[in-house]
Amino acid sequence: MHELVRKVKGTRSYGSAALEFAYIAEGIIDAYITMRLQPWDIAAGKIIVDEVGGVTTRVDGSSLDLLTGNTVICSNKAIHESLMTFIQEKE
Repeated sequence: MHELVRKVKGTRSYGSAALEFAYIAEGIIDAYITMRLQPWDIAAGKIIVDEVGGVTTRVDGSSLDLLTGNTVICSNKAIHESLMTFIQEKE
């Protein structure tokens, strides 16, 4: 993650998964990556992001499991694949 932080224009942590998902949907931020979210943190935000054409997956690209915690990457479609690839290469 340190290398990713060095490559992007800026990072922020708003302290609220709901707010971060809303900002993705609005286009205010491009991506949100978090190491552990519970289903109640993800469900509504995923629907909102999906409705505007964004993508929310686990970091490995698999679908979210809404019954357990997840490592989540949420972003606009334009950067999702390259962001996942970058993260997976560094693991």
